[in-house]
Amino acid sequence: MTESKQETPDPTNTKVISSCKGCHFANTIGKTQVGCELNKIERFKEAGAEIKEAEDGFEEFYIVDRFCNTYRDMTWGENVDDPETQVLKETSIPVNFMILHGKKATIDDLEVTLKDIASQSNKPVSVSVVVQNTSINTFDIRHRTHEYLDRTDIGFYIITMLDDKSSELEMIDEAFQKCVNGYYTVFRSGANVPHGFVKRINKAINIDLETVSMICPKDDLNGLTVQCVVHKFLHGNDKLALQKKVKIFAEETDRTSFVKSWDEYYD
Repeated sequence: MTESKQETPDPTNTKVISSCKGCHFANTIGKTQVGCELNKIERFKEAGAEIKEAEDGFEEFYIVDRFCNTYRDMTWGENVDDPETQVLKETSIPVNFMILHGKKATIDDLEVTLKDIASQSNKPVSVSVVVQNTSINTFDIRHRTHEYLDRTDIGFYIITMLDDKSSELEMIDEAFQKCVNGYYTVFRSGANVPHGFVKRINKAINIDLETVSMICPKDDLNGLTVQCVVHKFLHGNDKLALQKKVKIFAEETDRTSFVKSWDEYYD
């Protein structure tokens, strides 16, 4: 008599399937779905997902072999004025802001950047103000940051570098210790942040399904946006500027499409 053995299913082979049936964003003609208001059917196809047509006797719809985080049923949109903006808020990825407040930066400079961050339609998860000048009274910086961010429920940190000769790259690495997983973006105190900055990153990742490791800055630093896991993996700016590390790694691993230029997203 032979012993029968039952194989244990491999959880890594399990696929996530998403159905468009009953989704608020499904474009339909009669009972037949013809597309997606967010254009995600095309984006899934471009990303290599398998799209199948299905029906249940009442309607025809698509099935996707990927997870769709923007599926919302019909009742969800009944009291929503702008469904696309709302779903982007609900799926917003964590973005941490770093403001580098250098020796020559003033409180007025800080206000410019804080005001733009506080007005983002998709709120960041945190803001770190990194102060380079150890002789400055950080009470004023804390008080002004508190004025702008507390009313928006955005957590913030004031980080003072012990060495006033610290480089901006060292300031970034120090602020990174306060970041939650997701992305961080860097602006100097006094720099303007585009109004839809966080919203645009979120759309690229959650709607357009792009893989983004880094968005290059609009100049040498302002707007630099990096995926936190990439910063960890490449050990930040240790020994070599992270921007250079990311570009080298992307070329060596054929992932150059993961590095985006500023102009791809912002004017």
